[in-house]
Amino acid sequence: MKNQFFTLLIVLTFSPIFAQNKISFVDVEKIIEQADEYENENEFENAINEISKIPENDSSYIPSLVARTYYLVNSEKYDEAIELTEIGINSDFIKTKYYFYLN
Repeated sequence: MKNQFFTLLIVLTFSPIFAQNKISFVDVEKIIEQADEYENENEFENAINEISKIPENDSSYIPSLVARTYYLVNSEKYDEAIELTEIGINSDFIKTKYYFYLN
């Protein structure tokens, strides 16, 4: 019984140390819809800011770079577009590589 108590005490003491940080929920669909609205109004800078809200650890991050490069090209920010294109092409996310070449 003592061993179980000490085991529980150790687990409860150290669990906050090893707990993951909470990641806030990002609604990618809403972000994309808002960016599309900005695009329709030719507000590419706002579209870039909106798409940039998708965090790097999100599964939609690399596909979102395709949209960001498109908006950057339309904003004549070619150097930034090239940087993001290189990130996308060099990523392991094979499905979007084709779209980076199209942009």
